[in-house]
Parts: sequence; C-alpha cells; structure tokens
Amino acid sequence: WQPTSWNAVETALHQFAKAAGVSRVRCNKPYSKLSPRGKNYKGTGVYLLLKIMIETIAQTAPERAELWMKVKADMGDRVPSIDDSELVQSLLKIAAEHYNMATNRLERVWLLSLYANDIDYHTMLQHIPGLSDRTWNEARKMAIDQDSFVLGDNTKERYDPVKLEYFISFITSPHIMISLPFGDATVKDSHGNILHMSPTVPQARIYETIRLYEEYMKEAGLEKLLLKRTTAYKILSNLPMKQTHSLTCVDYYHARATNGLIEMGRMIDDFVTMGRLKSVDAPHFKRGIDVMRSYLKGNFCKHLKKESRISDHCMFWALSDPNNAHFKMEHKGHEHKQRCTECKNIEHTIDELRTLICDVGSEKKLSVDEKRKMEAYAHEFELRATSLHELKAHLVRSEYASMDKERIMDNRKEDEAMIILDYAQRWDPERYRETQSQYFGKSGESWHISHVSAKI
Repeated sequence: WQPTSWNAVETALHQFAKAAGVSRVRCNKPYSKLSPRGKNYKGTGVYLLLKIMIETIAQTAPERAELWMKVKADMGDRVPSIDDSELVQSLLKIAAEHYNMATNRLERVWLLSLYANDIDYHTMLQHIPGLSDRTWNEARKMAIDQDSFVLGDNTKERYDPVKLEYFISFITSPHIMISLPFGDATVKDSHGNILHMSPTVPQARIYETIRLYEEYMKEAGLEKLLLKRTTAYKILSNLPMKQTHSLTCVDYYHARATNGLIEMGRMIDDFVTMGRLKSVDAPHFKRGIDVMRSYLKGNFCKHLKKESRISDHCMFWALSDPNNAHFKMEHKGHEHKQRCTECKNIEHTIDELRTLICDVGSEKKLSVDEKRKMEAYAHEFELRATSLHELKAHLVRSEYASMDKERIMDNRKEDEAMIILDYAQRWDPERYRETQSQYFGKSGESWHISHVSAKI
C-alpha cells in the first residue's frame, strides 16, 4: 500500500497529533541521525498515536485487547503489549504505592524510569496525582540509559554515619562536656517522643568546640571523616546543653583555674593603668593567657596517654608515687626525654608573668601603698598559678578514671553491675527572708548520688 500523496499524509498526521495532544512528531532530519533521546521521543509519539487510534476504533476493553493482539501479530511483535487489562492496572497501582513510599527524589525518578518506555504520562498521572512533567521527563531520560545507571552509586545522603559517629564520640567526651549529677533536661527525638536525660555543661563555646574537633581529627589522621562546619554547628546549637557562666559546684578545679586566668588578665590591665607596663606589651601577655586557657580546655586531655615519652602526658608517671609501694607503678620501656611545646609554653608564660610582677614590685619609686598592692598581686598570682597546676593534675586523674571506667564497663559479665557513689553538693535550708548572719554557717544535709549500670 502506498499513499497518493506523502505531503497530504504528513499534513494530516500533524493535524491528528495536534488534536490528540502528542508533540514532537515532525522530523526535521532522517531518523537514523537522531540522538537516542530523539529516537525515544519519536517512538513514544508513535506509540501514543497508535494507542489513541485503537481506543477510537475499539470502544470496549475486550475489543481494544483483541485489536492490540491483531496489530501485534501483523507488526511482528514490534508494538508494546500494553492494554487496559486489570493486570496492568494492578501493576500501576503497586508502582504508585512504591512511588509514595520512596524516601527521596532520586528513588522516585528511578522507579518511574522502569515504566517510562511503556506507559505514557497521562496514564501514570491517573495513578500518581500531582506527578509533574519535569519528574516524568527525568524518568524518561533515565530510562534511555538504564543499563549504565546504578542507584546505589548516585544516592546522596544527608550525612555520613561514620563521620557522625566520630563527631558524637568527641563532643560527648568528658573533656568537652560535663554531665551534671542533678537536674533534668527534657528533649524530643525525631518522632516527637519526650526523653528525660541529665543536663550537660559544655566546657567551650560552639566555635571553640568545632576548632578542637578539627584539630583532633587532623592529628589522628582522619581529615577525610570531618563533618562540615555548618553541620557541626547545627548539631551543637540544638543539643540540650545548660548554659552557665560559672563552673562552681560543677567542677571546682575548672572554676578556680578559669577565675585565675581572668584575674591574670586583670592584673595586666592594672599594670597598664598604673603605668608599670607599656600598652604595646600587654597583648603579648594576654595572648599567652588565652593560649593557656585554650590548651587546658581541649588539647591537653587529647594528648594524655597511659604511657608517653612526654612526662606531662604520661598518666602512669603522673599518678605513680615513688615513696609509696601501693601507689607506685613501673613504667618500663620508655624514657621521658621529649617535651611538649604547649605544656612548655604554659610554664614559660607563668614565668614571664612572675618576672613581671617581681620587676614591678622591686622598683624603688613605689610608694608604701603601691608596694603593699604589689605584694598582694604577687600572693594572688601564686595562688592562680597553683590553680592551673591543680587543674592539670585533675585532668590527668579524670582522664585515667574515665579510661578505667570504660574498661570495667566493657568487661562486665551477665548479672554484674557497676555502682558509682559520689557527693553532689550540700543542701542548705532556705528562708523567705534571712539576714547575712543567718545565711552563713548553716548545718545543711549532704546530697549523695548513686549511679548503677548493670548488664542484664
């Protein structure tokens, strides 16, 4: 069979396609020179036109199925075997259910690509209301190159579980957060369930915590497992942490050391005001104080090890008493011949401040009141310097106790429990109104806590 005029057929075909709502039927170049996507568009257009013709000729579903089979037999299995049978409708219904259950856009597009070559957009739209043209076109493009597409390799995650685990283990370490033995914090999980947990106090601000986290990961050689700063900030800003301006009654060693560093900074300001220190030299001393604060809050605990060639970092050497056999520990196999630069800087800064106070106090032009004031400064400085050394000793003990606690927890057997008894604080009676003499010297009650952890 040959048409009398191909031009008339082409014109009629375009009019028919336009009336049927099928686009991209016209070919401006030979079909063999079309791209794979263009060939797919033309094939889909032919299929839609053929489907509309069959639906127009056959009015009922059985007649349409019979006509499809007739066309399929005449064309030699080159026509898609899609009809309006109940089986196809049930399959499309299942596809719609899986589409609604998909967790992200990529999964939805991949699911639609399985049907994009055989199902038209309007048919799928009946089963998936709200399906956009953009999503359907992406599915059709994906269907063209279906063999080279691997869903697992292209899936994007909101976070990496391994990175998150390293970050959580760091921020929950005792040298970053302090758990309060009293009080209660109420939080909600992602499902809306209310959880009660003990409140925590951060030992550093959010940005300082992120900086310490990045330094820790770089020193450990885990730079590839670093979380983005924005993600880390979002996590820290949403943690149920208790903001406090004082660590008194929480950690006395930290409180005294922090107050000592603040007082050292005030001494520098007083010396500048008194004219005993040049204003250009003050930033040098304050920078040293800030370095001490930052190091003792974070990096010092990270450097501690049970055995180390640096005496300041060796816990066995620090906790061993050479004069008491019961508290003496042999640390063989290493010698303390190395020095930590940051620990050395602490001693250097303290010596510089001590020398400054001695030089100012030894001046002959000082009046009697100024000499007394400098003696008070010297005494106060020695107390503050002692609080820094006590903090270092406290951090060593705390870190070793934390390691020992983890060892006991990991080696627990069935029906064994670990009980921790601790003194929380003293509970003092309160009056609605009381004088200063009534406030001091109260006979309060000691508040002790017990924490039981069992393996059942």
